[in-house]
Amino acid sequence: DLGGLAPVEAAPATEQASNEPAENTSTPTAAPNRGSGPSAIPQEDMLKRAFQGIDYAQAVVLAKSNTVTAGLDFEAEAFLTLGNSALTPTITRNGQDVEVVNGRGVITFKASASPNEYDANDLAKKSFELEISAKDGSGGEVTRIKTHEYYVARPVIEVVAKSVQALYRDCANNVTINVPSLGASYSPSFRMTGGTFTEGSGKGEIQIAPEGNEASIQVYSSGLAIGTKTFPVRSAPAPEVDVLTNGQPYDPEAGFTGSLNDISFAFNVDPDWKESFPNDASFLVSKGQILIQRGSSVTARVNIDSPDAIFNMAQYRNLLSTGANVIVKIEEIVRINFEGKQIRTPKFFNATIRIN
Repeated sequence: DLGGLAPVEAAPATEQASNEPAENTSTPTAAPNRGSGPSAIPQEDMLKRAFQGIDYAQAVVLAKSNTVTAGLDFEAEAFLTLGNSALTPTITRNGQDVEVVNGRGVITFKASASPNEYDANDLAKKSFELEISAKDGSGGEVTRIKTHEYYVARPVIEVVAKSVQALYRDCANNVTINVPSLGASYSPSFRMTGGTFTEGSGKGEIQIAPEGNEASIQVYSSGLAIGTKTFPVRSAPAPEVDVLTNGQPYDPEAGFTGSLNDISFAFNVDPDWKESFPNDASFLVSKGQILIQRGSSVTARVNIDSPDAIFNMAQYRNLLSTGANVIVKIEEIVRINFEGKQIRTPKFFNATIRIN
């Protein structure tokens, strides 16, 4: 705040108080250091002469943070700033011009750090150099150079999902990824390895479909890399299989009485998983055999070699008389996921239907 200030001629000191600008014939000295706080003025910052032209004074409170958690201390420095309203200093940061508004530089830039710069406390020490120059009113300039140190905190990526410990392969894993420390400025975008994803309608909402054994999501905000979240990937749980005769559960103790028209299957998967992945829990039998046996002889064989839900037995009705057994052997099932993709899974299941 020194632009346009005129130097004052030295004059003998008097004991009479005066309203005239201060005069000084000696080199000013720093005020006694009353502690180790940041308010102490370094000797090199002291001016070599007095100046006039000051036309404003402002009270300034410099807080460490204007947001304080209840129970913690609010910390700040308070001081008086004197200056000349005509001052237009030149300010640079690392050699680049800084916008000056009302005599003050407005410094704004995206804080960033590479992954290897963070310490054990997830802080990266950074710095920049400021050079501030202003006219001194006598054809010269006053210039100060200052290196300012600050710390970049590693952002914490928060994932909200039905299962945050793992993702399920070839399933619609709906998750919300947030970076709480960015607040309202969070403007997310994502990249992924080990699968595909689609973005939802809400901020940070994505649907992940992993393909391998591990999936990684790279998180960005306003184009700036925030970090990577890596998940192990599990297979969807295999269902238990029950055989149905004419659409009804078969009771092996009672056997089957009547005309056997068809055989189908019920697939019982973990109910909590099914609730979380309702569009990934449809199953079909894709490989196996249905044998009609009387005594030790196989009288008919139905090969299952393509996915199906129900198997018609009407054409074998003449073989399905009292004393016959229908032996069902399953070797493989398919799960149909949210995209309609069929995922083949080995599944061994045997059942015998006794015809009364």
